[in-house]
Amino acid sequence: QAPPPDVRVRVVRAVGPRRRVGVAWAAAAVLALAVGGVLVHLAGVEGERARLEEQIDLYRRGVVVALAPTEEGGGLVGHVAYDRATGRALFHLANYEAGKGRVHELWVLRDGAPVSLGTVEPGTRTILVEDVASAAGFAVSEEPLGGSRGGPPTRVLSVGTLPG
Repeated sequence: QAPPPDVRVRVVRAVGPRRRVGVAWAAAAVLALAVGGVLVHLAGVEGERARLEEQIDLYRRGVVVALAPTEEGGGLVGHVAYDRATGRALFHLANYEAGKGRVHELWVLRDGAPVSLGTVEPGTRTILVEDVASAAGFAVSEEPLGGSRGGPPTRVLSVGTLPG
């Protein structure tokens, strides 16, 4: 049997406003998430913009050193923007791909000797290195996984020297 008509009307009246409030809360939550997502995206864009401006500033103030391929380098090219005043070096590696089980390692040439600046994550093309003092030049080598481990470079791919 169906309930009396007045019971149905009372149930609808009792539930109706709560449903509308729930929908309003759900809409507000969706709006808050959307606004939050936009703000997070904008913060990421702002961070990327600041990073790019920093790199451009390094190119303006510093000297650009071409990384010329060695015989072992097989035509690999790149360059380094270096600011002697701040000791910052920005490596740009154009077409470097390490072999299987190998990594690239960055080097600063100081007093005629190479000093490791660390290895490069696969697929990385631009690397900013801090505290690169007294550089006479730069180099990129290919090393076993983990890098040269304190030793000299094993397979130098490209080298560039600073003028003067």
